[in-house]
Amino acid sequence: MKSKIFEAETIQMAIAHVKDEMGPDAMILSTHRLPSNPRDPYSKKKFAVEAAPKGSLPEQIRKKISTMELMRLLILLKMNSQG
Repeated sequence: MKSKIFEAETIQMAIAHVKDEMGPDAMILSTHRLPSNPRDPYSKKKFAVEAAPKGSLPEQIRKKISTMELMRLLILLKMNSQG
C-alpha cells in the first residue's frame, strides 16, 4: 500500500485519522501546515500528515531511516562517554 495524506484542523486530529485507518504502528512520513484560502476570511487552518502502513516502505527508504537511527545512536553514545 502506498502512503496517504490525511488533512484535519489540528495535527492531533490528523494523527488520530492515521491511527484509525492504518493502525497504531503506521509510520508518519511528513507533516505540514496547509495555507489558508486568502479569499475566504473564515477558512480554518488545516494540517496535513503523510503516513504509510508499517512495513510498506521501499527498501531504500528503510535503509536510510536505519542509517539515520544508527548515526543518532552513535552521537548519543559519544555524548554520554564525554560527559
